[in-house]
Amino acid sequence: MTCTLVFCRENAQLGNRLVVYAHLLAATLEHGWELVNPTFEPYADLFVGTKSRPHGKSMWAVRIAWQAGKLVAPISCGRVMRARARGVIEVDLQAALLTAEAGHARWLLLQGYRIRCPQWATRQASALRAFFTPIESHRLAAEARLAEVRARGEVVVGIHVRQGDYATHLNGLYYYSIAQYAQFMRRMQTLLAPRSVVFLVCTHVPIPEATLAEFAWAPGPGSAAADLHALAGCDYILGPPSSFSSWAAFHGATSLMRVSDPTRLFSLADFVRQDFPEAID
Repeated sequence: MTCTLVFCRENAQLGNRLVVYAHLLAATLEHGWELVNPTFEPYADLFVGTKSRPHGKSMWAVRIAWQAGKLVAPISCGRVMRARARGVIEVDLQAALLTAEAGHARWLLLQGYRIRCPQWATRQASALRAFFTPIESHRLAAEARLAEVRARGEVVVGIHVRQGDYATHLNGLYYYSIAQYAQFMRRMQTLLAPRSVVFLVCTHVPIPEATLAEFAWAPGPGSAAADLHALAGCDYILGPPSSFSSWAAFHGATSLMRVSDPTRLFSLADFVRQDFPEAID
């Protein structure tokens, strides 16, 4: 009997969608379910696993399925089940799927961002990294930029400058000026001395070269997928809480520092690696 997990609602931008997709995929790999996730269609051509995987069902179709599930689930004898993550309320995907299997469900419909199965995602980490490897054009662009940067210093630190939408996200809590990012970069130079440090700065807003003239630095390749791959290849990643840099850290098994308090004097001990895709934003 084929069982299907259906994800029914978009989650913001690329980083958020990667995190959720990874947990959904890990669950289906663990238990042999099929996965329907049309929410990733806008980014499907960027990664080797998603490019070759049909995402088929349209968003309107799965939204109708979610609404229909409200009526069908109570009379389906357990064949259709629904779970929704709201706000900070998390859906334990492992528990939800095991409950669905115990009830002989054929369909598990899901909505929300905080849908997680850390144990399964950790166990499937290698498969997830392979599946979400950027396609060759983005991968080569990232690796070429990294090679240029590595030729200029002993340690490469990836800086994720998140401005734009962060001016209003959480009332600007994690919106930092370029002067503040420069302060973080000086701190990294101090922590990594006497080794020479070069910075790879990935951002979706233009940064005049003069504003960071005191540093050895280069901009990221420019596209979202290539920037992710380039950050993943750095020795350290630093930026505000964001699913984008968090995904890069997971994909590259790279140490990440989430700057949640720009006034705090951080240390190298604050950089951590992620065993599974996660984001705090």
